[in-house]
Amino acid sequence: MKRTYLAISIAVGAYILTTGVGAAIFPFSFGRDQLMAYVGHEPNIISGPTLGSLTYWMLLLVFVIALPTAALLAGGLIDRPIFSEESKVPIWLPIATALAMTAYCLYRLSLSGGLNLLTAPWDLTSCYEAKILRRAELQSALGNFYFAFAFASLPMLSCYLLARGVIGKNKPALLSFAVLSVVILSLDLATMQKAPAFIYLLMVGLTLALSEFGILRSGILVLPIAAALFLVLSITQFCAAEHVVSPAPFAEGSRPEGSRPDRLSTFRIIAIRMVRSNLLRMAVGFPFYVETFSDPERRCGIDPSWLRRVFGEQRCFPPTLIFPKVFPNVTSTTGYQPAPVNVSGYAEAGPWYALFATFVAGSLLGLISSLGRGRDPAAIATTVAACVFAYYIAQSSLTGALFDAYGLLWLTLPLFILKLSNISRGT
Repeated sequence: MKRTYLAISIAVGAYILTTGVGAAIFPFSFGRDQLMAYVGHEPNIISGPTLGSLTYWMLLLVFVIALPTAALLAGGLIDRPIFSEESKVPIWLPIATALAMTAYCLYRLSLSGGLNLLTAPWDLTSCYEAKILRRAELQSALGNFYFAFAFASLPMLSCYLLARGVIGKNKPALLSFAVLSVVILSLDLATMQKAPAFIYLLMVGLTLALSEFGILRSGILVLPIAAALFLVLSITQFCAAEHVVSPAPFAEGSRPEGSRPDRLSTFRIIAIRMVRSNLLRMAVGFPFYVETFSDPERRCGIDPSWLRRVFGEQRCFPPTLIFPKVFPNVTSTTGYQPAPVNVSGYAEAGPWYALFATFVAGSLLGLISSLGRGRDPAAIATTVAACVFAYYIAQSSLTGALFDAYGLLWLTLPLFILKLSNISRGT
């Protein structure tokens, strides 16, 4: 059950950091000030009846109560791992699978003119809005398979190769892992995606720790690289002109009118912006979701199609419906304001479905993490897949966490291929 506890901790921890903290402070004066500073205007929800209501708090807490309960109950149903210590996958199979997926991604990038964008995130002459627009264009042009391979399947193959290289001291596996890591990070940078690159590096650290490389050594090796990459990409997402700070924060007599802030003051304000952005990026949508979908007539319904017979057609897509309410001045592109599984469930079909979706997500989390209790490379990769799934159920709807490009379907696809190899050889 230890790996089940690990997955639960990641899910609950990610939820608290990305949604829980921000949503919990919004009903209070300090939180309302941070909300207005982040969105750049005073939204109607500030004085609305749903902010801080009983529904607000119950929806906020259902994740941390229902999801761990479901995960522990489901995890107890599995009495053995899906992979055994004796399972042997030919080394050429994961390498060939990774090569095929990489070739497809590079082909899609070449068609979209993305092969010349590997240095785009570092370009300080291109401002934030231009980069966001280009990223949105690429998301439409590259298609779901590109992102499914780049964000989920290729990282899982890489983690498997790393575990196999560390446990079995397999040099071809380690070399393949190194090359594939460069490919994965390059594919992320080419589409100006910093979060998937950061998550991949954390996956590498987790794989090393589970492969008995040592938790401390794994952290020392990976975490500084992941933090440095995330920090650099966060800073360089703004152009040089956008780093000029408005004099408004210093207007209370701390400096003469018209003078420029000193370097330390500028750094402090940029740091505050970055902290606020990272803590409130997900949480800022929570009160808007509660206010908008408290009316049953405005709820969107559930996708995909196999659920429509029960819950009806999906009339809208909550992330794109909520974004204009949060940022009404952003009209140059289609924006997405995601929400965790409980909040997305509330937007789709109300409070009972929010509870149901959270319970199903927790049950799947418990099952997958229990299947990876073995010590062989495939079992370790299964545990990593469970932990990634744990993170994304704190960031998206149930169907999104299962079927979208980052979903469980694409995370487990390489593991399914490896398992079929064992079955076909009778092991």
